[in-house]
Amino acid sequence: MAEVQNRLLSIFENKKPELIQLYITERQRYNELGALFNFTKGDELKSVFYPISDPVVSEETKKDIIEKNNYRNTYAFFFFTDVPTNTTILTIEDLDSKV
Repeated sequence: MAEVQNRLLSIFENKKPELIQLYITERQRYNELGALFNFTKGDELKSVFYPISDPVVSEETKKDIIEKNNYRNTYAFFFFTDVPTNTTILTIEDLDSKV
């Protein structure tokens, strides 16, 4: 399990600038807090942004995002799921620290 989690973190680190830009673009488009959900299978990565009001986002996930968000609303939430093992990790980036 740790090996899969490390691989998911590595994917995030390698694609961080593109994923942050996609998150910012989608969050502005929806004008709402949400998360970028990233699904990986082998070398393939598919990313989709869901605002927290979307019915696809479970109540548990919505609550988790709201609780972990900061008062400045500058956190970006990235969920990574390894499809074959159904392993998911959450990474949070403070977009304010990137300025």
